[in-house]
Amino acid sequence: LNAQGKTKGAAAAWHSAVAATAGKDDVFSALALRKLGQENPARQMLERCIERANRPDAEATDDLNAGLASRSLADDAKAQEYFRRALVLNPLFWEARVAMAEHDIPD
Repeated sequence: LNAQGKTKGAAAAWHSAVAATAGKDDVFSALALRKLGQENPARQMLERCIERANRPDAEATDDLNAGLASRSLADDAKAQEYFRRALVLNPLFWEARVAMAEHDIPD
């Protein structure tokens, strides 16, 4: 929407993304916060996504989210590591393969 010049609609969508996941940390909501100019809360949310992947009970989706969060924080090396960890936990996890392919990371 923003790219189409519909800034009010884009802002409403970003607010909606944040409200829809109230109390839950996810990369999409963090990026919406960033678009709304709330860099500190966005960074904190991204860091919590990364922390969740480092828990003993972490699942492949946690590693995928940590990879996306790391990429959003401009840490491509860490993102690559998390995407690979996701594929170790679930070799058929297509979302992790797509995330790696977006940056030509060989699996």
